[in-house]
Amino acid sequence: MCSLQDFERLLRNLTVPDSAVIAQSEQALGGLKASNPEWLVSALMELGQGSADLVVRHMSVVLLRRFLSRSSDTVFPQLSAALQAKVKAELLAGLGRAPSEPLRRAWANCVA
Repeated sequence: MCSLQDFERLLRNLTVPDSAVIAQSEQALGGLKASNPEWLVSALMELGQGSADLVVRHMSVVLLRRFLSRSSDTVFPQLSAALQAKVKAELLAGLGRAPSEPLRRAWANCVA
């Protein structure tokens, strides 16, 4: 597991134009997904709502959608019942607090 600051840096690295950096960040993200999905979802929720960097906020919500959807990447069934309930409540709250239209759309897609 990494600190929230390190995780924010990892998300920022997913947007750089260097494919080697992106691949390394995706590998680290996959490791977090496999080893600690609860921490991953909690960190994505926190950064999606509170990061000062709008790019990180947007990337957090996009990844949150990926990990909570019914796709093969989903981790939602692995989460505790308490975290599942918190996620459901926070998704709607995140939608209401999004400061920009692209971020509101990302939250809306995540809620859907």
